[in-house]
Amino acid sequence: CIITKICVRDLTKPRSFHINEAATELVSDVNSILQDDSIDMVVEVMGGTTLARTVVLEALKSGKSVVTANKALIAEHLDEIHNAVKGSSSNPKFAFEAAVCGGIPIIETLQSCYAGDVVHEVMGIANGTTNYMLGKMEMGADYNEVLKEAQDLGYAEADPTADVEGHDVRAKIAILAKLAFGTTVPVDSIPCMGIT
Repeated sequence: CIITKICVRDLTKPRSFHINEAATELVSDVNSILQDDSIDMVVEVMGGTTLARTVVLEALKSGKSVVTANKALIAEHLDEIHNAVKGSSSNPKFAFEAAVCGGIPIIETLQSCYAGDVVHEVMGIANGTTNYMLGKMEMGADYNEVLKEAQDLGYAEADPTADVEGHDVRAKIAILAKLAFGTTVPVDSIPCMGIT
C-alpha cells in the first residue's frame, strides 16, 4: 500500500511530518486524486458534510473505495453513500468502522454477525470524552478543569463542542439505528442534550 497523494488546503504550510516525495505528492486540488485512475482508495479525514460528501460520492462513483470516520457525514448521508456503492460497476468498498465506538468493532458486528437476527435494543457508552468527564465530575471535579484535563490527555478535541453538546452521540445514534434496525433516522429528529 502506497500513499501516492495527500490533499491539503495550503501547500506552503509547514508540516509536522515528512513524506517520501518520490512516492507521495502533496496536492491542493482534490480532483487530482478523484480523477487519478491509479488511485484505488480515498481516506477522507477533512470532516464536515459538504465537501466531504462530494469527495466521498465522487470517489465511490469512480470506483475508488473510501475509508472515513466522519460520523456527521455518515449519519446524514448513509443511504446516499450506500446507493453510490451499489450503483458503481467496480464494486468499491465503504469502510467506516472508526465512526462509531472505534475501540470496539460495532459496525462490522452489526453488518455481519447480526445480519440475520432481530436486534431489539442497542445500549452502551458512545462517547468516551463525556464518559470520562462525567465520571470525574461525579467525584467532584470542576467542569472546566476536567475538560482541560480531557483535552490535555487527548480525549477531547481542541474544540470539544461536538462531544460536550451531544452532537457526536446523536450522529452515532443515527448510524446505529440504520445498522441495527434498518431504519433511517434524521439526525435532527434525535433529541440532543449536552453536559455543559
